[in-house]
Amino acid sequence: MFRLLRYFSVASLIGFVIVTVLLGYLYRQTAVRNLTEMAEEKNVAVTLGFANSLWDEVVPFIEVTLTQEPHTLYNHPGIKKLRTSVIDQVVGLSVVKVKIYNPNGITVFSTEAEQIGSSEADNTGFLTAWKGVVISELTHRDTFNTFDGIIEDQDVLATYVPIRSEGQSGPIVGVIELYSNVTPLLRRINTVQRNIILGVAGILAALYGVLVLIVQRADHILRAQQSEREDVQLEMRQQQRTLATFKERERLARELHDSLGQVLGYVKMQSQAVLELYEQGLTQQGGSYLKRLIEAVQNAHVDVREYILNLQSSVLEDQDFVTALRTHLDKFAKFSDIRTRLELPTPAYTLDLGPHAEAQLMRIVQEALTNIRKHAKACQAVVSISEEQNNIQVSIADNGHGFQIEVIPAPNGHHVGLQIMRERAAEIGGEIEIQSEPSLGTEITIVLPKSTTRLLDLSPETLSYPTRPAVDS
Repeated sequence: MFRLLRYFSVASLIGFVIVTVLLGYLYRQTAVRNLTEMAEEKNVAVTLGFANSLWDEVVPFIEVTLTQEPHTLYNHPGIKKLRTSVIDQVVGLSVVKVKIYNPNGITVFSTEAEQIGSSEADNTGFLTAWKGVVISELTHRDTFNTFDGIIEDQDVLATYVPIRSEGQSGPIVGVIELYSNVTPLLRRINTVQRNIILGVAGILAALYGVLVLIVQRADHILRAQQSEREDVQLEMRQQQRTLATFKERERLARELHDSLGQVLGYVKMQSQAVLELYEQGLTQQGGSYLKRLIEAVQNAHVDVREYILNLQSSVLEDQDFVTALRTHLDKFAKFSDIRTRLELPTPAYTLDLGPHAEAQLMRIVQEALTNIRKHAKACQAVVSISEEQNNIQVSIADNGHGFQIEVIPAPNGHHVGLQIMRERAAEIGGEIEIQSEPSLGTEITIVLPKSTTRLLDLSPETLSYPTRPAVDS
């Protein structure tokens, strides 16, 4: 049965965890993007402030650096004055570092003096800003040099802003890089993210608990319904098996009645003939008739015992088909002195075809064994079960004298049995295949589709078969 509660619990828990993680991730991405945009706008505003207040110092200084060697810039007399002016501009702001690049990508000014004169010509930020586009990059620094000293374990946003000679419309003459400390804002984002994750997780956990209770109740109802359905199916199967057994018993009773009637009629006729011969003094002829009479009675006795054996084996209420078949073969071997063997695909193999189909299949096997006992003169019978694709095959083979299949005379005791087997197989959707050659034995194979488990008509009209003659007169 499908384990609804287990699969729902696992699937929904995984789904809720994924939703919680995604919500936290999306919030952080959105918050960090907004933070970057806000800090970038602030850095641009600071740069514009530089342009307004320090324009006369920055632009001439950048132009002068184009004619000097980079390693000499550190000692330029304008550096100290520019540093003082820049620091005055950023005091009280979140800006922790400022760098200025000339058109060649040379760092002509930095609040970290050691970087003055270094080249950033291949820096992506510088190259992008030189094209007139403001670009920012958020990074985490374990240590970072600022104009106030070294800070540790901080998040900084670096923004590259182009410097124009004539306000916002003039040509670009350099690039300013500003570093802003955004650690407090990121920590606030982390706190909010954690609270959102905890809140969402709490809400989803409550929802998960409610849904689990609902599904648990539904699973309980489904299991109860499944149990009731199985009980009903078991009861129906027992009823079908009982009905099939009853019909088979009724048919066997009619067949036994007809056979005994024929035997008794034959015995009566032969007894009268013997009596008349003895009254006429023809004792020799009477003895011959008496021997035939004794033989007929013995055959009838064997037939009656076999009918009783078959009737017992056709009752399958308390055991499966394979177990019933194995029991019948053991009893048949003791009854007939014919060795029997059952061959199965696996030692624990079971066969479930439905009550009516199993009853008919058992009767076909019994009919085949009866033919072997009466006509084959065999000392061994092998019953084998196999499966091929959508078919189930049950074969009964003997090592008797066999017969010529192409030359089958009009129905007699032997071939009426074959006709009965064919009709029984057809009733459950199967067919009979016969292989036999003189002196090489006979093999009868019943081929059944696996769909034979369907319910079949069990009306008396479908259960009439020709009666085997009990005695050959």
